[in-house]
Amino acid sequence: MRLAVRNVALNLGGQLLPMVVALVAMPVLVRHAGADRLGFLGLAWALIGYFALFDLGLSRVVTRRVAMADGIGTLLGEIRILKRLCLQLFVAVAVLSTLLALAVPASAIVGKAADPAIVAEARLALLILWATLPLTVVTGLLRGALEGLQQFGRANLLRAFFGAWSFAAPLAMLSYSNALGPLTLAIAVGRALSLVAHAWLAFEALHARQSDHVAAAGPSAAPPPSEPRIGTLFREGGWLTVSNIVGPMMVTFDRFAIAAIVSLAAASYYFVPQEVSLRMLVIPSAIATTIFPMLARADRGRDAHRRITQGALLAVAATCLPLCAVIGALAEPLLSAWMGRSFAEASAQVAACLAVGLFANCCAQVPFAWIQAAGRSDVTGKLHLVQLPVYAVLLLVLTLHFGIVGAAIAWSVRAVADAALLYLAAASLFSDIDLKKTVVPIIAGLALLVLIGATPLVTSGSLRWALVAMLMLSCVTIASALAWRLHQDIRR
Repeated sequence: MRLAVRNVALNLGGQLLPMVVALVAMPVLVRHAGADRLGFLGLAWALIGYFALFDLGLSRVVTRRVAMADGIGTLLGEIRILKRLCLQLFVAVAVLSTLLALAVPASAIVGKAADPAIVAEARLALLILWATLPLTVVTGLLRGALEGLQQFGRANLLRAFFGAWSFAAPLAMLSYSNALGPLTLAIAVGRALSLVAHAWLAFEALHARQSDHVAAAGPSAAPPPSEPRIGTLFREGGWLTVSNIVGPMMVTFDRFAIAAIVSLAAASYYFVPQEVSLRMLVIPSAIATTIFPMLARADRGRDAHRRITQGALLAVAATCLPLCAVIGALAEPLLSAWMGRSFAEASAQVAACLAVGLFANCCAQVPFAWIQAAGRSDVTGKLHLVQLPVYAVLLLVLTLHFGIVGAAIAWSVRAVADAALLYLAAASLFSDIDLKKTVVPIIAGLALLVLIGATPLVTSGSLRWALVAMLMLSCVTIASALAWRLHQDIRR
């Protein structure tokens, strides 16, 4: 348990530094580069995050296979196949990125209503972004190997440094130019350096761990295992690919829809509160990343899985509920102090709506990791395929009628539905593990967040803030009860 807590702390710390740098960078960028350019950079950051998952599901397959091989001391085959996989995937994705550069016009990304000067800048910036695609995908494979070895210290040192680079580098570039080409190039340089650093540390760690296994086994060590076929990994990653493509698409596709339907400036008003809200996913992501290799190891039984998943659910819900309540209730004053009053007036209601879906998305990370660690990535893939067309229609209708607030409502409805489906799937797959006592407080927390988002409908200011205070206190009470249960489970 102490190792798990340490790894969660490392995963969390690895994502906090980029968040802090983003908080500093975005108001400076909007002042010196303008709302349109910040809107494009928001799309660029979304694309980079999406690229990291566009790896045919193989980064998570690598994590699972390395964790299993490490548990039984047979890493040699995984080292060999990882080298081949990195090379072959780099070439394949380089071809794909070239086709995208030729086929996707800049106007399709920034919207036809964008300023012609911005569209011209975006053409060069998009070429640079497409060039980073193979770098980012291969980096994900190498990070997966580090996480499979539970080398979270190394993985998160790299994550923190190069995640911060993505926001700090454009900020530093402002002293030379505020054009999109140089700003995007600054981000791309970090992607290239990240690949080199991940390759060095990942293969060094893999070889060192294999040497430890050989030394521990001594003369009786088993012969090196036969090298697995890459086709096996692709088959295993097939449904993971669906989730890795469709899932992030549903998380960030709304920004592109707003840019096309409303305007690029409106996308910036939406992107800022969404980007800050999504940064809170570092908490469940840190927990899910920690438990994934633990659940994947072959030497763990059903009871261990129950304790790991229940503890993870309690930790996520207890931590994220009060934070989501703060986002929903205090979005306007916080955004006003950070980005300015006019920006806050346009974005506050968006943040309040997103807070509901954000909490659902946080809680969904645990069953998502649990199902995939059990080798049932087909379940998550099918669920995402079912959701995609429904969400696309809902997003289109609500954005056309209610603008960016409608897009935020659509996003949250989809996130709540996704979480519900994942919990139902987990309950069906692991029927002998009862998590109802944990799910009920989560549902209550979602209801409270919906009520917080509806408080602007109250016309009396004093009554509104009294209701907000009461609802936030209720959220804190639920979170405290969950934290106490987690504390008691750890003590036992």
